Amino acid sequence: MPSLLSLFIRENAGPDLDEEYIHQIDGLEFSPLFIVSDHRAGTTLLSELIARTRRFNCMTLHHVLCRNHLLHDHVHGETQAQRDKINQQFAAKDIRSRGIDNIAAGADTAVDYVSFLALSLGAGMLSRSLVPPFIEFCRKIQWITNPELPLVLKSCPDYRNFLFIKREIPNAKFVFLFRDPVRQLDSQLRIFQQSGGNELMAMMSSRYSVVQNPVAMAMIRRLFSTTFGVNPGLSWLIRRMRIAQGQLLADVPKLDKSDYIFLRYEDLMVDAQSHVERVLKFMGQALPADATLNAYIQPRKLSLLPDVEKRKDELSRLFKPTKELAGYDEGA
Repeated sequence: MPSLLSLFIRENAGPDLDEEYIHQIDGLEFSPLFIVSDHRAGTTLLSELIARTRRFNCMTLHHVLCRNHLLHDHVHGETQAQRDKINQQFAAKDIRSRGIDNIAAGADTAVDYVSFLALSLGAGMLSRSLVPPFIEFCRKIQWITNPELPLVLKSCPDYRNFLFIKREIPNAKFVFLFRDPVRQLDSQLRIFQQSGGNELMAMMSSRYSVVQNPVAMAMIRRLFSTTFGVNPGLSWLIRRMRIAQGQLLADVPKLDKSDYIFLRYEDLMVDAQSHVERVLKFMGQALPADATLNAYIQPRKLSLLPDVEKRKDELSRLFKPTKELAGYDEGA
């Protein structure tokens, strides 16, 4: 998680070749759409589905890796060459997915904006002093893609920060993406138990190897497995989700209802096209007639891990308020 790794992965991006072009983006207005959700709710999938409509710009791995020369590359016609270079690096290492799941890895893979904050500034969440460089980076993306389109942004590590974001970026809109809490916890636990590292993080920062070594990975797997009848990692995941639930219930009502919509992962798996269309309408965009988003959905039905299965009823009670907020039926 970039928020936990921010002190380890800060990386020099080389000379700032954009400096002489930065005046080009002064005052550039854009409409940001933030996907708000914790890890393993489908934020990357939703970002990429939205991007496939060609009605939004999206922050990608290419943008983060080339953050100091995006404008320079655009002016000199070098953007595609940079994207090709990144894809060639993945191909040379035979890396086809992020490693933590089956999401394809490449220059155009959607990434959390905290990746930019961590790599550039050693930060794990947006704060007042970081808003100006963040806005500047977003303006770069807009300028080299299509300034007229909204920009979709996601960051699971910063998902509880939406009220601050609204204060600092008044025209921000939000999609709250929900997933059944029991299934989401199960997916989070799987990531730690099967942890082999995140290939995108490894590509973005040479320092990530500090936490990707076999000893560190083995320790993580041990912490998130049952030892003497207790799984400390799962208990930690439950505790942080309960804290987030309380904050969500308290803070969502403080937003104007015109500034957000709710979306459920399970609905996205059934009919991605109609639900992405709802997101587009929310942002004043129309779904292209040739869109075929359902073809990209690959539903998977996994049995719950034993540690989660044992606590399923307890977890359902603990997170009933979240399910009610998101409109889940008791039988869902």
